[in-house]
This record gives sequence, C-alpha cells and structure tokens, in this order.
Amino acid sequence: MISNEDVARYHDEGCILVENILDRTQLDHARRVIDSILAGARGKINHDDVYDLEPTHTPNEPRVRRIKKPHVVDHLFW
Repeated sequence: MISNEDVARYHDEGCILVENILDRTQLDHARRVIDSILAGARGKINHDDVYDLEPTHTPNEPRVRRIKKPHVVDHLFW
C-alpha cells in the first residue's frame, strides 16, 4: 500500500518509486524482455505499431522513445 506521502509526491512530481516490488529473478527477466524488444528497433526506419522512435534514431543506432502498447508486445506487461 502506498502512503499519503507517496500520493502527495505523485501529485507534485508525477511519479512515485516503489522499491523491491520485483525480486532479482523477476527483474532480470524483465530486463531481458525489454532488451529483446528494444533490439527489434534495429533496422527500423520509421515509427510503427510497436516503436515510437527518437529524432536521433537510425537503423544502425536505434533510439526508442516509447514502446507502444507494451501489454500487446509481451505478456510481461500484463
């Protein structure tokens, strides 16, 4: 449960940090999934249904601003 202080911080800063919500195994898995999704941006020229690309993105040096609808891309995000 988040505290009243967390709620106030959310209203002030737009986010809160909830520590230790994932154990090491879950965190490692999440990092592998995200790395794999980001690797899929290599070779992309334009935004698509998965990737919102940074202005500095190139096919050889991928720069992803956002993974669109991550819950559709991988079950991890459900």
